[in-house]
Amino acid sequence: MLRPLGAPASCWLCLGGCRTAGRPAPAAVHSGRREAELISRRTFLILAAVVSLTVACGSGHCGRILWKHRCDGYTPALDSHDNTYVLSGSCVHCLDASGSLIWASPRVEGFDVSVGHDGTCYVAGYNGVVTAIDSAGTIKWQYDTGTAVYSLPHDSSSGTIVFGCSDNHVYGVSGTGNLLWTLPVKGEVKAPPFFMGKDQFVIGDKAGFLYLCTASGSIVWSIRTSGPISAAATISPDGMIFVGNQDGEFYKVSSSGSVVWTYKAGDGIHCQARTDATGRVYFGCLDGCVYALDSAGALDWKFAAGDKVVSTPLLTGGNLLLFGSVDGYQYALNLDGTLKWRMKSAGPIISHSIIDSTGIVRFTGGGSALFENAGVLYAVAP
Repeated sequence: MLRPLGAPASCWLCLGGCRTAGRPAPAAVHSGRREAELISRRTFLILAAVVSLTVACGSGHCGRILWKHRCDGYTPALDSHDNTYVLSGSCVHCLDASGSLIWASPRVEGFDVSVGHDGTCYVAGYNGVVTAIDSAGTIKWQYDTGTAVYSLPHDSSSGTIVFGCSDNHVYGVSGTGNLLWTLPVKGEVKAPPFFMGKDQFVIGDKAGFLYLCTASGSIVWSIRTSGPISAAATISPDGMIFVGNQDGEFYKVSSSGSVVWTYKAGDGIHCQARTDATGRVYFGCLDGCVYALDSAGALDWKFAAGDKVVSTPLLTGGNLLLFGSVDGYQYALNLDGTLKWRMKSAGPIISHSIIDSTGIVRFTGGGSALFENAGVLYAVAP
């Protein structure tokens, strides 16, 4: 049963009054005008309950929306001050922790954003241009590859900004926007790099190859998987590399490039995996399921959402696994795979969830070039 945010599980809305434990029902109102006012107010509360997105709770506690912001529907980013960066109206908006706008950048072509070690915001451009924006919202530099960039830029600890490109190259650019190197690979690169250690990163390409590279632009090793790689790899604390491909094959690879095990999912994998302290790994799939595998690659459990899952799962400090689905819901699971809660967003969720230093989660629903409706950025206390 839907109920407004903050209403206890024992409280329900009805035309006869509101009853909670220890609270008597209000006296009957005989005035027609007063009845109409009550009905109108309760109708508003019911509508508010729907808009609040708190639609289904597995254990009586639901995510609580703190604020919302209009956006283009792509993945947001956080800096070290818990400021949020997201594209809105083809501009980058920087919001403080309460959701208030700090600044809006000039117009840029792009979708996802990332934030570097020094607070610089990077935008990957489908027009081939990578844009760097400083902490005041001013464009620092732009680098034009001439071909679409879908690989979100990330910087190394030494300051090299790395991203892949549709021209079958990986690029290394300096903090001032000058080209340092290009690295030819076998296929176009849509996956972002994932840094391991000080100056090495892992990246995959659409030809199905996974590479370990240095931030100076050389390949340490490569392996070929069974299908195109479009999602970032992830690396566990013990140095193991996990990545899925569009053929639905999920890999665990050692730091030396040896395949430890593989697992076949029900469809293509288009999102990054997450690992926990027990060695369990979680990932979403186009078959609409989130999978949890143990350290040996055996299935612990899988949870079926209402549609495709391309949103990277997020582990919170409260032992929850959060992810979005193309069905428009944000899901929170207990780590045994049972549903804690879910909430309906403004539209299909293809963005990844991120979490700030206080445990507040950000994600976007709707929007993006794939969907006609406007996107909304949500800040939720899980």
